[in-house]
Amino acid sequence: MKNYGLFIDNEWVKSDKEEEEDVINPANEQKIATIQKGTVEDTKAAIDAARTAFDRGEWPRLSPATRAESILKLSRFLEDDIIKFGETEMANTGKPVKQVVDYDVAYTIDNLRFFAGAARTIDGVAAKEYVTDGTSILRREPRWRCGSNHTLELSAYDGCMEGNTCNSGREYGCNKACNLHAIDDA
Repeated sequence: MKNYGLFIDNEWVKSDKEEEEDVINPANEQKIATIQKGTVEDTKAAIDAARTAFDRGEWPRLSPATRAESILKLSRFLEDDIIKFGETEMANTGKPVKQVVDYDVAYTIDNLRFFAGAARTIDGVAAKEYVTDGTSILRREPRWRCGSNHTLELSAYDGCMEGNTCNSGREYGCNKACNLHAIDDA
């Protein structure tokens, strides 16, 4: 059984209080991993690291083409192992495999490709319906969602478009795994 730390300042660390929490598959109530239980202090450390990374890090200084290619590389990484990511996401969320692979993971890959294009867009339509069931909005500001754990789709969104640097605490009632098994091979 894997035990995962918090991802803060580009490294896996133990929680401030070193408390652990089990990750449970909601479909069968089996334990799939153990993670560090984040604290307010952990969240503050993650926010500080994210701010420093944005202000002094490499990413904002990369060319739009380089940022776009990095995001496309991530989309190809997910696509190349879509079944493994789907199985892990299924265990994390308890959703049926068809929904996870055909929608959640596939939509995440499509979102990453959209974000790659947005990375090269200097101006253009700020909001548009690119799919029939939602509106896409381009934001030109740094945002971080620190102190949260969520599904693959939200993690990809946060990681690519909001500079997420941590993995601690709860958000949206999602389980804790955040595609843990796939991280092992990354």
